[in-house]
Amino acid sequence: MTLKLAFIGTGGIASWHLRGVAEVNQQGWAGAERLYELVALADPRAEAHEALAAEAETTLGQRPSVYGDYRQMLEREALDVVSLLVPHNLHWQIARDCLDAGLHLQVQKPIALTIAEGRRIIEYAQEKGRAMVVSEPSVLGRRTRAVLAALHDGGLVGVPTMLLDYAVTVLYGGFFAGTPWRHLKGIAGAGWFLDHGVHRAQWFLEALGSVVEAYALTKTFEPVRRDEKHGTFTVDTEDSALAVLRFETGVLGHWLVASAGHGAPFGAVLVYGTEGVVNFTAGTTQKDGGDQRQLDEVVKPYEDDRIPADPIAHSFGELHALITAGAPPLSSGKLALEALAIVYACLEAATTGRPVAVADVLSGAAHTYEDTIEAARQQWGNVPAARVS
Repeated sequence: MTLKLAFIGTGGIASWHLRGVAEVNQQGWAGAERLYELVALADPRAEAHEALAAEAETTLGQRPSVYGDYRQMLEREALDVVSLLVPHNLHWQIARDCLDAGLHLQVQKPIALTIAEGRRIIEYAQEKGRAMVVSEPSVLGRRTRAVLAALHDGGLVGVPTMLLDYAVTVLYGGFFAGTPWRHLKGIAGAGWFLDHGVHRAQWFLEALGSVVEAYALTKTFEPVRRDEKHGTFTVDTEDSALAVLRFETGVLGHWLVASAGHGAPFGAVLVYGTEGVVNFTAGTTQKDGGDQRQLDEVVKPYEDDRIPADPIAHSFGELHALITAGAPPLSSGKLALEALAIVYACLEAATTGRPVAVADVLSGAAHTYEDTIEAARQQWGNVPAARVS
């Protein structure tokens, strides 16, 4: 069954989604029938949607129709599925409109700007009887699924005990991905700690289980950012966060995310266990008394050729299977909401100065940090897309 697909939003991430559609459509994985036909794109920035339409014609062999207003697209096109590739503050509004039009959804992470809006998307999709997945590449794709299977099997470290996860990016006082909106609380929610952190948080859930409690310290080292295209912005999101996580399984985690680095970036992800350590950054694993081994070699027996290599292709495959066969997705709205709650639990803890239970963020009992997002929303709600993109 070939589903008619549209993209709403044609920024940088949309090119990856094009490649994902191309892979999932390839004969040999999906069979002779294409899973998707990309028929339309919508973005208020004409240069962006025209560029992606040209790229789609090259990648997929068909040029989609283009629209400056997604609502016109919903009225005029016969669609089955929409992929939302827009800033976080627009997720709930556009998801609601798409669901009202009877369409299934793929939502780019994070699921929404706030916990409340993420829950609304999940519940409204259920109410409308439509399928919904969150495109979360950190837990999808053939190799990632193999790594997670090996970790769960005890083949890498035994029983996990400790997590070390560090990411420092260097922006030279500019904007992540050249987009000011990612540093503005009313649009992005929480800067790079959310943008990058929600990827990591969902991986934590898959790899190590639920996070029970978080404590963190945060700071904005660079409150003024600029580049030649956009000029100067006074930003209101935290650019550095250092957190401690307590997992339900007993694992303890130390987590650093910062976009205020200078000189050189830094990244490291290690999981220690009762029998060894895996260094995901170096691509190695070592057990007590054994030699260091390449991670690819260890996880190779766990690879499943039925899973697409590309994680975005995997996401499109999951959505198609959910729509046509009711197969539950790995990257569900429920897990995406929990991942968002881990990020906001850290920020809540930094704001209130005390450890915060993730369950309290999920339930809405703890919302001091999210209240600051709501307060900031009005400032940037009507800003032209080109000004911050």
